[in-house]
Amino acid sequence: MVRTPPDRLAHSYLLAVFQNSPVAVAVIRDGAVIDINEAFTRLTGWSREELTGRATRDIGLISPVDADALREDLERGEQVRDRAVTLFTRDRRARDVQLGVSKVDLDGIALVIATFVDLTEQRRVERELRASEERLRLITETISEVFWIADVEIETTVYVSPAYERVWGRSCQSLEEQPRSFLNAVHPDDLTQVLQTLTARQRTGQPFEHEYRIVQPNGEVRWIWDRGFPVTLPSGQIRHYVGAAQDVTQRKQREEQLRGSLERFELVSRATHDAVWDVDLKTGEAWWSDTFYEKYGLSRDRPPDTDGWASHIHPDDRDRVTASFLQAIHGDNQQWREDYRYRLADGTYASVIDRGYIVRGSNQVALRISGVMEDVTKYLDLQHQLQQAAKMEALGHLAGGVAHDFNNILTVIQGHASLIATSDAAPSDTKESATEIAEAANRAASLTRQLLLFSRKQVLQRTSFDANNALAAMGKMLSRIIGEDIQLTFDLSPHTLFIDADAGMFDQIVLNLAVNARDAMSTGGRLTIATSEAVVDEVLGHAKAAPGRYVCLTVGDTGGGIPVEVLPHIFEPFFSTKTPDKGTGLGLSTVFGIVNQHNGWVDVDTRTDAGSSFHVFLPLSTPPAAMPVSGESTPSAEGTETILLVEDEPAVLSLMGTALERRGYRILKAATAVEAIDVYRSHQDIRLLVTDLVLPGGVGGRDLAATLCEERPDLKVLLISGYNAEFSGMEIRPQPGRHFLQKPFTPALFVDRVRACLDSDR
Repeated sequence: MVRTPPDRLAHSYLLAVFQNSPVAVAVIRDGAVIDINEAFTRLTGWSREELTGRATRDIGLISPVDADALREDLERGEQVRDRAVTLFTRDRRARDVQLGVSKVDLDGIALVIATFVDLTEQRRVERELRASEERLRLITETISEVFWIADVEIETTVYVSPAYERVWGRSCQSLEEQPRSFLNAVHPDDLTQVLQTLTARQRTGQPFEHEYRIVQPNGEVRWIWDRGFPVTLPSGQIRHYVGAAQDVTQRKQREEQLRGSLERFELVSRATHDAVWDVDLKTGEAWWSDTFYEKYGLSRDRPPDTDGWASHIHPDDRDRVTASFLQAIHGDNQQWREDYRYRLADGTYASVIDRGYIVRGSNQVALRISGVMEDVTKYLDLQHQLQQAAKMEALGHLAGGVAHDFNNILTVIQGHASLIATSDAAPSDTKESATEIAEAANRAASLTRQLLLFSRKQVLQRTSFDANNALAAMGKMLSRIIGEDIQLTFDLSPHTLFIDADAGMFDQIVLNLAVNARDAMSTGGRLTIATSEAVVDEVLGHAKAAPGRYVCLTVGDTGGGIPVEVLPHIFEPFFSTKTPDKGTGLGLSTVFGIVNQHNGWVDVDTRTDAGSSFHVFLPLSTPPAAMPVSGESTPSAEGTETILLVEDEPAVLSLMGTALERRGYRILKAATAVEAIDVYRSHQDIRLLVTDLVLPGGVGGRDLAATLCEERPDLKVLLISGYNAEFSGMEIRPQPGRHFLQKPFTPALFVDRVRACLDSDR
């Protein structure tokens, strides 16, 4: 075994240390590099072969300034340790290094040992740390939040940002001197909650956040949102808490304002009874008012969305409405409106008008749409009723005009037929023909009366009577009319129910409804007639339904009910589901006309195979005071008095004159009110004025009678009329000295009525 000499072994150790040292080392002799280690090569990029023998001043490892300073120090014999210089690598990249230079003597040879410790990364980290600290300082000193650092027990305030002075109204120094002094500013009502939060934090070491109020020295109250987070050591021990406290007073005020606005909005949406909605088009989130759930039956279990809304639209309307909705959103409109049918909670459909208002961004993209869906079913129903009433009114004008002209013709036909039938000179076969003509005229007159009733051109002869008594008096007649296979039942109110109406027209209402019910029960059944008092305290869906007290007359049957498609037409004149030989189609339209003329209305309840009920509402009146009964006609219709006849239809005027002259009366005639006044003023012995209500020239029979009675109060008056549309709503109330006779009439009836007028007391 060969033993290495100690000096050679030591040299080997030193060489290994030199080559493997992490510190870059260069050995210099007489200003030239004689050796470098591998760390130097890694730091500078120079290899041993490239640097060996080269002068250091030619390499340019350090800047000339650093090189001159280093040379001067070495010449003075000073040691250079840990000097910060800039080193330039082979490719001239600058590196921050720590330079150490030592002189050594090795066996009489003067050497310089230069060491280089790379500080580039450390310097970069230090610079970034300083920059980060500066940014943090700028942030904490300029933003509105209060940043703070405190120990666990809040016995030492490590740091608090300047915002503390603005938010708390107290100096940062005061908090540093007394770390818990911030609690002095906490609102008394919130102090317990704040202390509980801080105590729990100390016990659990968990992050925390809470809101509380503080009171600034000037008395102003501010809301604070405070958050804290623990900072732990590697051992797990909590060293500090860091946090931020933010002044959220404005947010709290906005939340309160928003809460108040939402409450008002909710109250308004409830008060309108309309369905209010809102859709955020960015997120798709929607909001419905309670009406959607309570009235339209949308499920509260499903979050509001447009699909849920669309699912209740009538299938026939859905595609149109959704397409319109999308078109409005993707277009440039500010509003959207659609009429459609929407399903109610009970499965039926309401007619609605839906209006939406679109909020758009600066690029005109729709951001939100809010709107109101209004149920207009009652409005449309009322509109339909008004349209129907207008149609009925137009037909009524036509029917009234026809009836008026026809009544004049019938008066002449019936009158002359009666004269022939009662004439002693007429052959028997002629009398029989005349009698048939008179009966036919009577039947025609009945038809015109129904037309006048429908058209509301029949003159009302109002009296005040108890509806219950009137119905009871009709019992036997109704039983004969409806037949034995139908049971007639009365359910009359125990209280008297007076109405101010034309008694004959009231009977016509009951008769027409009873006949209509009879025809609905072809195989028998039960007809019920009932009365009750009804109080209406709000406007209903009828043009005539004003608030007040009413008599409700109900006529119900157990027939097959009225088909849905037929129901809207039942009050139209000449509309009938019966064969032509069984009805004229004027029964229910006549009821409609009479009821409207009496300021009432009709409701209909009907169900298939369960029958129908007609509810007639007429205004309730007070019981009448006792009135004397007007004089009846005398047994003998003859007389010698002077009578003024005023009629614009020559044939009728001639007929009336002939009938009266045959009974001995002296007759004066006029075709207009102006002529009548002239005749009247030139004859002082006129006892009776007989005048048509409608006269040419602008002055009617009523005004003529008033004018003449002013001149002679004892003048008797008989008003006659086939009626005309100009006198819609005419009323003739019984009173002494003034009477009314409806055309057509027979000569005998006319003469009897004239005699009765002359004999009546004023």
